[in-house]
Amino acid sequence: MNRPLKTFLILAAMLVVTIVLMAPASASSHDPLLINEFLANHSGTDDTEYVELYGNPGDSLQGLSLIVVEGDAFNPGNIDRRFDFKPFHEIGANGFFLFGNCAGLADNYSEVPDASLFNNYFENSSLTLALAETSSVGEQDTTVTGDEVILSAIALKDEDADEDGDEFFFDAPVLGPVPFNGGFDFPAGARRLEDGVDTGTVADWEFADFVLPGDNTPTGGGFDGCAPLELTIPEIQGDGRFSPYQGEVVTTEGVITLITANGRDMWIQDVEGDGDPATSDGIFVDDANRLGFIPMIGDLIRITGDAEEQQFGNALPLTRIDRPGDGYIVELLSSGNPLPDPVPLVDLPNWAIPDGEAFWEPLEGMRVSIRNGFVVAATNGFGEFGMLTEEDADADMDSGYFAQIKQILIQSLGMVDDDYIVDYNPERIMVDDSTLEDPINVAAGDRVRQLTGVVDYTFSMYKLQPDTFDVKNHNTPKMPVSKRSGGFGNFAITTYNIENLFDLIDNPDKDDEGSTPTPEELEIQLAKLALSIEVELDLPEIIVVQETENEEILQELGDIVNESNGTAYKAVSFETSDGRGIEVGFLYDMYRATLVDAYQMSGPGVEMWFGPTSPSPGREPLVGVFNIMNHEVTIIGNHFKSKGGDDPLYGVNWPPVRTTEVQRKGQARVVRDFVNDILDEDPDAMVMVAGDLNDFQFSEPGEGPDNPVAIVAGGPEEVPLINLATLEKPAETFSFVFDGNSQLLDHILVSPGLFEYFKAADILHFNNVAPTPLFDEDTSTTLEASDHDPVESRFFFK
Repeated sequence: MNRPLKTFLILAAMLVVTIVLMAPASASSHDPLLINEFLANHSGTDDTEYVELYGNPGDSLQGLSLIVVEGDAFNPGNIDRRFDFKPFHEIGANGFFLFGNCAGLADNYSEVPDASLFNNYFENSSLTLALAETSSVGEQDTTVTGDEVILSAIALKDEDADEDGDEFFFDAPVLGPVPFNGGFDFPAGARRLEDGVDTGTVADWEFADFVLPGDNTPTGGGFDGCAPLELTIPEIQGDGRFSPYQGEVVTTEGVITLITANGRDMWIQDVEGDGDPATSDGIFVDDANRLGFIPMIGDLIRITGDAEEQQFGNALPLTRIDRPGDGYIVELLSSGNPLPDPVPLVDLPNWAIPDGEAFWEPLEGMRVSIRNGFVVAATNGFGEFGMLTEEDADADMDSGYFAQIKQILIQSLGMVDDDYIVDYNPERIMVDDSTLEDPINVAAGDRVRQLTGVVDYTFSMYKLQPDTFDVKNHNTPKMPVSKRSGGFGNFAITTYNIENLFDLIDNPDKDDEGSTPTPEELEIQLAKLALSIEVELDLPEIIVVQETENEEILQELGDIVNESNGTAYKAVSFETSDGRGIEVGFLYDMYRATLVDAYQMSGPGVEMWFGPTSPSPGREPLVGVFNIMNHEVTIIGNHFKSKGGDDPLYGVNWPPVRTTEVQRKGQARVVRDFVNDILDEDPDAMVMVAGDLNDFQFSEPGEGPDNPVAIVAGGPEEVPLINLATLEKPAETFSFVFDGNSQLLDHILVSPGLFEYFKAADILHFNNVAPTPLFDEDTSTTLEASDHDPVESRFFFK
């Protein structure tokens, strides 16, 4: 890497490279692995820098690193460059390993790590080149510690090195000063007098004045670091999460099996495959719209690009081919080729997510097919739906599938080895729409007669991108869609997350730009929500609301309901610390309930777990004291921190790290302490905790017994609260669907005093049973009015 020297006069002076390192380690299973020759600088653009190693033919370089250490007064001892050798790097049959010397290729692959190592990679100043054990060296841009295990090293001393001792020196052979050839270019390189001969002294070396092209004499062997690796797709994929050739320029062949609807990306597959079930025969090709021609399914191509692992956070990596530097090098070999036969998906793992990953990873990028499958999760707003294979023997109640609702629920399997086990349903298959002009609109219970597609991994989930499909849809359910069990009572309290009810005003103090609707969008949302309150909720006396932007827009919703039904719904909510501005609110009918007092919980605990300085500023709980038929009932409305930010199920960590869990537990403790204050004063007080608690009714792996819902319910020394949502039939115990999994996030817990008047509870399923793209803008139906199903509690007050 060329950089300005301290002054023009210094630039005009001789360059001498000073390399200093610890003496080579005496031990060595790697002996006689040596740095044999290298070129650090030459006239003109440094596009042929290289390193030549000497060793036993076939010796692996895995576990070793090449480091370049700063030798002058500018950051002396700093590791300027570190290159880690990979599993496929080994000494060639002739006893040499050469990488570099990339003239003519480096420009095309300037963004590829191996090639960029030899395109202005070395600093034109005092430096040290060393071969070291990877585990002993620090990262690039850190300082050497003296504990490095060095196998071979050479130091080149700059004649212009400081005379006051500021330069960084080691006990390694030091060659220099470098002869000066005039001008501003300073040839700098060295080679052993005899290949492979090492006495550990400078006498082994001579300065090599490489004046290209006549004196550039590297010996080829092993991997050269410039030319693309000729590999099959299975070789690129490897048999693990990461490609063994990650970061390399590769050339491979495959037939185009599928192209995204926007024409940007595609998948290719090896025509024959390698017959190994542990390695995938297919791979994703990014930015296929830059191939230089219009790709067609059935084209057989030869493509050169970067082998990459696309990875976001703690999600799994997706192996792909991406375009290097200036673009792909592609050759169209033939067109109209038959596609490889799809792998039939028949029986998937039924409860352990690691088994699910082991199932999907070897199929990544490959064609697969399903016959006679059935839908367990309706098409969502992202064009995805969940399904099971009919032949899957584990699709029964024991695995979370309930035939009566045609959905699959996350369930607790109890404890094993002192830890909680949860069935997250790896047998569910997610189907996406990236390769389609329009999503496949299906509802739970619909049939998938046939589907062929490619296995993809996006947004932390394995998915099928469809090619061909045939589905059988059932009739749209009639209103009211939700069903109730017996025990109707004379008073209903319902909790309802109404999914981002925002007004038309962009609040400059809140991050609500993405949530502010157009007038047409708001009109549709209000109409559907009002219809759902009338038809599905059946006009309950009190609604505990989550995700309203403010009291005014919530009152606008209430007014629409009032106008059509003669009710007198009144809205109450207060501004919260939430970044987008969503609030918890009450919508109560003043004809049937009297609000005695309403206030937001406050105090140090609330500030710590909900307030602006909390881990994630959230929605402070709303307290309402109501007079209901001469009974005082205290309702605490809640919207706890969401699970957004936790590790995905299909991620690098198992069990997933749930970073948001700590805050929800803190929030639950604050609410429970508030309840305790009421019940300590009057154990018979009527108290309700309701809302979107954003957590399950059971503990997850590694969580312990004190999950947030359990904290609210109370410990051994506390008056217990009864979770009414869990009194629902097992098949109905869900209020939200995420990645095909039906799950319970919304809860109503009541004190014993209030439970005395309890009649029944139901979760009203009408928002998670139909395809969102078909119904979210249809104001004639309640379907998809929100993304949560309300939880209803009914009481009989005398």
